[in-house]
Amino acid sequence: MDIYDEMKHLDNILTSYGVTNYIDRMIWLGARLVGMRFGDVTDTDQLAHIRSMYDGITYNNGEPDDTSDADAIVARVYAWLNSDGWRGEDVFQIMYEIIAVKQKSARGQVFTPAHIGHLMARVLDLKQGDKVLDAACGTGSLLLQTRAAGVAWDDIYGVEWDKNIYTLTLCNILAHDDGVANILHGDSTTTDVSDWIKSANITKVIMNPPYENKFGVYEIVGNVLESVCVSARVAMLLPDKKLDKASK
Repeated sequence: MDIYDEMKHLDNILTSYGVTNYIDRMIWLGARLVGMRFGDVTDTDQLAHIRSMYDGITYNNGEPDDTSDADAIVARVYAWLNSDGWRGEDVFQIMYEIIAVKQKSARGQVFTPAHIGHLMARVLDLKQGDKVLDAACGTGSLLLQTRAAGVAWDDIYGVEWDKNIYTLTLCNILAHDDGVANILHGDSTTTDVSDWIKSANITKVIMNPPYENKFGVYEIVGNVLESVCVSARVAMLLPDKKLDKASK
């Protein structure tokens, strides 16, 4: 299966349904993938949240009666995510790359390239038994690479402050047959998040935090380093040329 072709086709179909907001299109995909595993069950806070976000999708042409063409793609993507052919790829990153080519308003989101995430996982020597954190996890790209490296979902932790992106992270993980989402919707500069991290006994950190001071990059990094085990190994992507110079 060519996942890029599938995502391009799906994005065109959802656009034809009148779903013009690109985040809505990604939430549509995520919720449908989770639905492949759980059906209409919403008996947890996470599943109820995903359902609520899905119900909030705007269809400019009215919600379509027949979505079988899109559902067929979702079924194929779900099967691929749960097959030996999946290598930690982030379907939302792939979909976003396709959207950004044709929709200028979608540009500006930053994802960690898959090959960089794979390299970071290798540098950390991730393996079963590690407890791994990404406190600025976005859609969960680095968490997926962590899982692909052999770390159990139970031992993978993430924090994301943006409500829409947090939703996609949940979907990215819960779409896997064995997915358990230890994902917190919160601000990684706060004491509450620090306490949550401490309770997890994190042994390794893999992160590509936002670089701009307005997002609290220094506060995020400092909070994480003060909250993990003293012996924790850390891999963070922090290019010097991107950091604001006036802060410190």
